Amino acid sequence: MHDMHPIVVRLEPGEYRICHCGDSLEHPLCDRQQGPVCRKAQLFTVEKARNVPICQCGRTETFPVCDGAHGYSQAERARLKRHGG
Repeated sequence: MHDMHPIVVRLEPGEYRICHCGDSLEHPLCDRQQGPVCRKAQLFTVEKARNVPICQCGRTETFPVCDGAHGYSQAERARLKRHGG
């Protein structure tokens, strides 16, 4: 994960996993089809339907949600917060 921009996905309430193997057909989400690496995928829960900016740089303190920690301006961080809220 080294891209600087989050991937914004619309998620319904439920449990999701972040893809670590890179082979998921539902990237950035794990489709649980790729074997042992997928068993290690980090689980997270969405309580209500919303757009979620999934971190791609690995620097967020709110993984898997991007918090703009990799250098966005304050305005861009506010926009990301609105996407995830």
